[in-house]
Amino acid sequence: LLSLRGGSDEPGGEDGAAERSEHVDGAAMDDWAEVAQALEEMRRELKVHVTTADIDAELEQRLWACTHLKVLVITGGTLERLPPGIAALRELSTLIVSGNALVSLPAALAELPNLRVLEAEDNSLAALPDAGGGWPALEVLNVARNQLTSLAPIASAEHLLTLKADGNALEDATSLPIKGWLRLKTLSLGDNKLTVLPPEIGKLVHLEALDVHNNLLKVLPLELSELKDKTLKALSFDGNPLEDHNRLTKIMSKGKKPIKDLLDYLRSKHAAAAKVLE
Repeated sequence: LLSLRGGSDEPGGEDGAAERSEHVDGAAMDDWAEVAQALEEMRRELKVHVTTADIDAELEQRLWACTHLKVLVITGGTLERLPPGIAALRELSTLIVSGNALVSLPAALAELPNLRVLEAEDNSLAALPDAGGGWPALEVLNVARNQLTSLAPIASAEHLLTLKADGNALEDATSLPIKGWLRLKTLSLGDNKLTVLPPEIGKLVHLEALDVHNNLLKVLPLELSELKDKTLKALSFDGNPLEDHNRLTKIMSKGKKPIKDLLDYLRSKHAAAAKVLE
């Protein structure tokens, strides 16, 4: 990745100005020369180190001019706001803003036509951009360890393959619009406050890994039995107050094919429940 550094609250004076100069392969270059180089050479990847709450005006102006970018990484640990000007990066396919201090993301992100990967874990996000019909290409979303109470804003992300939202504040089924994510292969929701999982989880026929450890689940949905045991390879539900915890734990620890055995157990319960309703 091409790398540059910027931020108005780095050390002041001539020494601070020198530290704010750009670096390519470790060599300092003044006046944001590497951004000009990125533009001239049509480079596709760029790493920006920001040490302020906002991206300064000069960097922002030059950054959004790099319309050929496909991969953008922003580090530094202090950035709170990502400017809406990112909408200019129409070719962007990967955005990594992990480990900053972001409190929100611009709605423009949801409209980027080629954004496939968004990694924004370890921030302070309370909500995701709500853009109906947005996220047209999103396949991988990592928003672990934020403050999210709902994933409803990404209900339209129909191409989603991997979703990691561990360590948030998700509570009920309405926060999980699973029926829109039918291609999902990995769903990780550990360390939340979920009391139930939506019945639509049974429609995720491509699901390979499900992690719901350390929530408040009392039962696993019977619809989980609709998943394919040949497809589902990993299942974690430790740390929940499950009513049949001992039975489930025994199945997972003793069986030769634990996931198949667990799904069979849920299928038998599902069948019994259906007979009661007849």
